[in-house]
Amino acid sequence: MIRKVQEEAATSQPPRLPRVTSTIAISRALRETMENAPAIAVLCAPRGFGKTSAVASWVRGQTGAHTRYVWVGLPMHATGPEQFWSEVHRALTGTSPPAGTDPLTLIYEVLGRTLQPTTLVLDNFTYVSDESVDDELGELLNQFERLRVVVMVRMERAIVAIANAHAESAVLRMPQLALDARGVATMATEAGYTMTRTQAREIAEAVVGWPAVIRALLRDGSRDADGALVPDWHGIERYCRIVLEDPDMQRFRPVLAALSCAQTFGPDLGRKLIGQDNWQTVFPVIHQAGIIDQVQSDSGQAYRIRPRLRAAVQAVTRRHDPVNYRHYHRILADWYDRRNIAEPAIAHFVEAEDWARAAVLVEDYWLEFVTGPTDEARRILRKFPDEIVRASAKLLVVRDYILNVDTRQRAWHAFRSGHMEADFAARYENQRLTLSQTLQMRVSGEYETFRQVIEQSGHGVERSAWADSVLEQMPEMLLQWSITLLLTRDVPSAAYVFRQAYQWARERGMTGAKREAGSGLALCLAMLGHLNSAEKWLDRVAGLVSRGVPADLERLASVLVRELIAGDRLEAGDTEPAAVEHVPALPGLEAIQQYLHAGYALHRGDARVQEETLSMLERSLATLTPHRHGARITGAAARNAIVDLCIARSQFERAYRVLEGVDAEQVWAIVCRARLALFEGRNDAVLTMTEHIDGLSVADIRHSLQLHLMRACAARRLHRMDVAGDELQAAASLAEISGIVRFFALVPRADLVGLDQEFPHVIPPGAVQAVTAGAEVFPEPREPVRLSERELEVLRQIATGAPLSQAARRLFVSENTVKSQVRNIYRKLGVHAREDALQRAKSLGLLTDDDGRPGESPGTAGAHAHRRTQAI
Repeated sequence: MIRKVQEEAATSQPPRLPRVTSTIAISRALRETMENAPAIAVLCAPRGFGKTSAVASWVRGQTGAHTRYVWVGLPMHATGPEQFWSEVHRALTGTSPPAGTDPLTLIYEVLGRTLQPTTLVLDNFTYVSDESVDDELGELLNQFERLRVVVMVRMERAIVAIANAHAESAVLRMPQLALDARGVATMATEAGYTMTRTQAREIAEAVVGWPAVIRALLRDGSRDADGALVPDWHGIERYCRIVLEDPDMQRFRPVLAALSCAQTFGPDLGRKLIGQDNWQTVFPVIHQAGIIDQVQSDSGQAYRIRPRLRAAVQAVTRRHDPVNYRHYHRILADWYDRRNIAEPAIAHFVEAEDWARAAVLVEDYWLEFVTGPTDEARRILRKFPDEIVRASAKLLVVRDYILNVDTRQRAWHAFRSGHMEADFAARYENQRLTLSQTLQMRVSGEYETFRQVIEQSGHGVERSAWADSVLEQMPEMLLQWSITLLLTRDVPSAAYVFRQAYQWARERGMTGAKREAGSGLALCLAMLGHLNSAEKWLDRVAGLVSRGVPADLERLASVLVRELIAGDRLEAGDTEPAAVEHVPALPGLEAIQQYLHAGYALHRGDARVQEETLSMLERSLATLTPHRHGARITGAAARNAIVDLCIARSQFERAYRVLEGVDAEQVWAIVCRARLALFEGRNDAVLTMTEHIDGLSVADIRHSLQLHLMRACAARRLHRMDVAGDELQAAASLAEISGIVRFFALVPRADLVGLDQEFPHVIPPGAVQAVTAGAEVFPEPREPVRLSERELEVLRQIATGAPLSQAARRLFVSENTVKSQVRNIYRKLGVHAREDALQRAKSLGLLTDDDGRPGESPGTAGAHAHRRTQAI
């Protein structure tokens, strides 16, 4: 019998390997495992992960190897022990075992007479129903030293524990079988794509290195003009469906479906979604597989399903299990609603199709809703049934008016066309132009902008479909929205919405709302530097007769606008700004009052008053709650005032500290940093940081005028008179339009006088006289700091914290030489201590955050120093 089997084995052909495509890459861990050939290697990953393709690709490449590879492809249905061992016997010998024989016994006999090292590759081992086979396989390995086994399973089972206990073994799970960026790039190259490392890394992270999904992305994707991959991410959804429908995924399917509904989740929310048992047993397995990763959260430990996989699992659940999909989202909505976290609660109620509760939340938190991420709010509201929206005035206005417009773009068009001017409103109140007006606007180039404003001013919405109750609430809702925009420091948009509120109130005959909207518009215009327009709007409001009590905003604006105008025109003199009664409904606008007081202290020049004001402003910042209403406008106004007062007191380090962590792209922050650079003598830095200000003057005259003036002064000091003349002309034009004089006092007086002499009749008449009539606000700018290359090397050495003796050894000079150079550095920087020198050097750009790293060679330091010396 044995001889017969051996003869048949000698003449038989082994079964074919599975067919694989050329675009196959093997993970480093799998390659090393196959090369090391342990006695038993177990590959444990879900269906469709690419185990079979990877191993088959490896085996196909071993044609000249001494080892014999025997592929055992088990059928994809429940397989008992006898059938399993029969399949192994057939793969080894090429024939089925004779009837009535024990296939395992025959296998022992065959292997006992086989001298060639043999590796059994057991594919679809998951379908072996009796785990006693796992033990029998372990015993077989112990009996034959030349035998190796590669087992591919989808779930944990006994063979995994047997492998872990074996002396020569490897157990590879998803993280070890996943491809890294190099593997993705290799597959892309073989598929004919060009791919950067960044794109390869993004794809690997997005799909957890899942080889089969990556292969699908390459197969279904397209190429751009450069031959790079444009992925079709829908392929992930198709693969997720295949995996989730696998019977072996039964206990994982509801856990993944539930967790995918949450963008992020902590342990408490996770247990709420999937239950305590699943959290302790199933969740760790998914986490270890790399499908879930940990993320930073303000509330502590948090997790998320990787975004691409999360979107795919959600799509599969929404289409094929809609009842549970809504159930999971309802759990999440209730969770956030009980914690008064409105935005995610609304989003989850919408996904749960609980329209009534979603509508209630939108109405309660509608201002926060519309001032948050606009695209997300628009996406959510578009899902509401039309009958739900039309039953709520706020929902209807939010959907069809507020979120249906690009407010910032419309504000820009409105300022550019003159639509914000009081005179414009008087001439074109009915928004219909006469022929002469049309011709005049065409000649001036304003007609096209005017037309865009009119077309986009809200009349594109079909008002006839709105109920009277909606129309009556429209002015009040626009007022609330504009005030919210003002407190979040989007002042141009706030001005535009106040203008719209005024128009709606006029159409509805609501005089009180007209007065409040006009006052708000006047305040915004004054804050933006449109003093003349603000004054006219305030006069217009005063001419409106109303029987009601003036609104808080109206009372506040009537004082603040006059004070802002007087201060900016230098008409206030030594008069302290008038006190404004605190308005509880508008917390945050007290920042304007603080700004006015700071301006008074600045121009008065009293050191004691300036220090008291500085301390008051710093306390205000220290107690500021970052995300409350009014925090942005309060923080910006306070920091702006602190910087000006610090420059007046020559306390530059104190000014830089208050700007730490501030977004450098904000216009007011650019103004602050540019002023600091100007008075520190860093004229090149002034021009560099302010070069992109085109178009700013259309709406924000206040900041644009300051930036143009500082650029003119910096260019004059650099003897770039052509630039200085252009910038002075731009500043003078803005000053003439707005009536602002004060900012001419916030540049070095010598520069102002020099520019006026170099370019006579450019600065508005009386501006130079008004400025020079008073005391100088700021000291003369510092001379540019010039350190030698050797001094920069010493500065870099002391930045490491090294003692002077050690710095001397590194630079191959005496300690006395280093001490002398340190004294010169302190003198040039105007400081008396090491920490102050380092802070000053960083603020001047002489040191960077990378400087001061221990152990850098003097040659490297010298190269840095040479570059910075040339830059300065």
